[in-house]
Amino acid sequence: MSLYNQDSKSKEDKILPLRIVTGGNDNKVKIWSFVNNTFKEENEIKDFHKNWVRDVAWLNYIGSRYDTIATCGEDKSLFIFKYKEGNWTKVFEYNEFNSPVLSVSWSHCGSYLAASSGNNEVKFFMESLEGVWNLINKIDDNGNMVPENLNENMNKN
Repeated sequence: MSLYNQDSKSKEDKILPLRIVTGGNDNKVKIWSFVNNTFKEENEIKDFHKNWVRDVAWLNYIGSRYDTIATCGEDKSLFIFKYKEGNWTKVFEYNEFNSPVLSVSWSHCGSYLAASSGNNEVKFFMESLEGVWNLINKIDDNGNMVPENLNENMNKN
């Protein structure tokens, strides 16, 4: 979550309130702000997940230019959203999991994302310098790291 409002000209408006992100069985992702000792709904991301949102992760990297949220769900999908120009915009979608996606987790540097699914598989995604997200490798149910570009050749044997 961003701690400072880069667009603000006023010193008083520089520090943003505490914000959290939640996902639920209503298929929605909600952003909440802590204002006046209570959490208030600030924004809602809907119409992406078709089933229960199982996990959400806010990129916790202060040096990032954008607020970034990853979500995953019972619908076997993974989404990445960035906050640009006052709106949450989908920047990545991945729907090639074989079972519900149960967890998403950012690396400390924020350029890698891990997503684990119900069939004991973890897939790793990386953002390129151009801002494009790609699947880079996975860990199979035996604990073996499988580079994604070799995956097709291995499945044919």
